Amino acid sequence: MSILFAATHPQRTSALILYGTYARRMWAPDHPWGRTNTEMDAILERIDRDWGKDALLDLSDPSIANNDEARRTFARYFRLAASPGAALTVLRLQTQIDVRHVLPAIHVPTLHAPKR
Repeated sequence: MSILFAATHPQRTSALILYGTYARRMWAPDHPWGRTNTEMDAILERIDRDWGKDALLDLSDPSIANNDEARRTFARYFRLAASPGAALTVLRLQTQIDVRHVLPAIHVPTLHAPKR
């Protein structure tokens, strides 16, 4: 949303700070590093089965997935952040995102920090 806002309202945007974002989430012939439908289906299945449990940290932050305290903390965070149905809905909506066509319209300083 912030990318679209910056492209649509450049006079109201002084800079962008993006974290864990992407211009397109899913695979396409011109976007080979995106997730395939098969990969996304597997992620959606895991979220449907394991949301709010400590089994999903390997998806969001694999560098600490073996830390028991981190697993408990993130499981609680996931439960407080969204219901399983809301999490699935948001992720399904994210599969439709493709803002690559608006990127050339961004003319403000932009900091993009990918997830670890």
